[in-house]
Amino acid sequence: MIGAATSITAITSVWNQLVIKDFDVPLNLQNAILYGFGSAIAISSYAWEASTAKKHVPPFFHGYNALAALLVVFQVF
Repeated sequence: MIGAATSITAITSVWNQLVIKDFDVPLNLQNAILYGFGSAIAISSYAWEASTAKKHVPPFFHGYNALAALLVVFQVF
């Protein structure tokens, strides 16, 4: 599984680099669009899973303590 995940990541990274180099759009705009679509897909997937689940779905940050939250904040910045 690790080999498959590494291969997929390597192939898609090279392909993305080739595609991005051919665009005349600024890199910052490309990143904003990619992050926007990624966030929309993640949020809609979570909402869909929560609405179709037969059992109770815990809140999104269930099980995290303050140390984990700080780690996420530090990684963001």
